[in-house]
Amino acid sequence: MTFIQRLPDHRNIFGPLLMLALLLSVMASAALPTSAKDDEKYHLYKSRTDVTAYVEQTLATAKANNKKALFVIGANWCHDSRSMAEKLSSKEMQPILNDHYELAYISVGYFDEGLDVSTKFGLHTIYGTPTVMIIDPDTQTLLNKRTVHKWRNADRIDLEEAVAYFKDHADKKAAAPMQLTPAQRKATAQLVEFEKTQGLRLRKAYQHLGPQLKAYKEGNKSDSFDTDWTLVAKFRSQLTSDMRLLGHYIKTHPQANTIAIPAYDSFPWEEK
Repeated sequence: MTFIQRLPDHRNIFGPLLMLALLLSVMASAALPTSAKDDEKYHLYKSRTDVTAYVEQTLATAKANNKKALFVIGANWCHDSRSMAEKLSSKEMQPILNDHYELAYISVGYFDEGLDVSTKFGLHTIYGTPTVMIIDPDTQTLLNKRTVHKWRNADRIDLEEAVAYFKDHADKKAAAPMQLTPAQRKATAQLVEFEKTQGLRLRKAYQHLGPQLKAYKEGNKSDSFDTDWTLVAKFRSQLTSDMRLLGHYIKTHPQANTIAIPAYDSFPWEEK
């Protein structure tokens, strides 16, 4: 079964390099979680019963210290989350974090924790682990929305690039709202509804994967886990690519009042 249909027509204007980048992203994001033995060495992503209070306290501390809040939403079982934590713990990163950021790690558990943190700042769900969110504590604006999905492939990003990224965002301010034409406003409303619908669908996919992931970590992998994990990884990579392309299309076509909404095949478990 071909799981994801291609975005019609206007996608082709973005060229083969983007398709190659998407393929590499899918290959990386489809990697299975690490073993339970490996997880024992990592404890930064801690389960919490007070996630909401923890987020609010981080925002308050960041505001009081004139810093930005930096939320890293991930899991100890995820090699990219662990790689992200290693980069943020490096001696090269410490001066930047100490001067400019209030850092908080948020655990997703088995996709049953911490996911609502993303919705507080305008995302319908996370699209990978880790999801790194840089927040202006005064306005609670997500400052790195354009690249928020970048770090789900943290293990493939070198330390030098990571340092440059957080230096660049240290003094970043919220961008002024784009002035939209009436046609762009109509197309944007379509995009917002598309993001909401597919984001909620991804949340349900996490609910399906979570118990399987827990069983896998406990040494009781289900027969369908590898397939289901890969399908969801491909879907979220394709979805974020489509959202980015559609947003670019709206921005560069001020008179286009509609967008070609992509269609995706059902997950096998949705058909039961």
